[in-house]
Amino acid sequence: MREKALQYFMGLEGYNCAQAVLKAYQDEHGIQDDKKLREFMMYGGGFAKGGLCGALFAAMSVQENPEMVKQVAQKFASAAGSTKCGDIRMAGKITCRSCVEIAATALEAIEVVEENAN
Repeated sequence: MREKALQYFMGLEGYNCAQAVLKAYQDEHGIQDDKKLREFMMYGGGFAKGGLCGALFAAMSVQENPEMVKQVAQKFASAAGSTKCGDIRMAGKITCRSCVEIAATALEAIEVVEENAN
């Protein structure tokens, strides 16, 4: 899914970070409504709730298990240095594209653990 998210990010459709992650997981998580994909346009660039990175916000949004959501955020923060878009951008160490990859990778890792536990 990480590769799909990276392809969607600023690809032909022009998806932002939040939309790219959501689109990559759309089928897997049964998100049938493209309206949600359009809605996530407003979550890129640090406009997600609490200033979260949009890619992280999308990764957290597709996961329904609260414990898994927390783990995705922790994995993301560990790799990106923060969960907040503004902090990540200010540090200047990673790009938005990298955030898409980190968010998708964190979500993949959590889902693999969840699958193996079941």
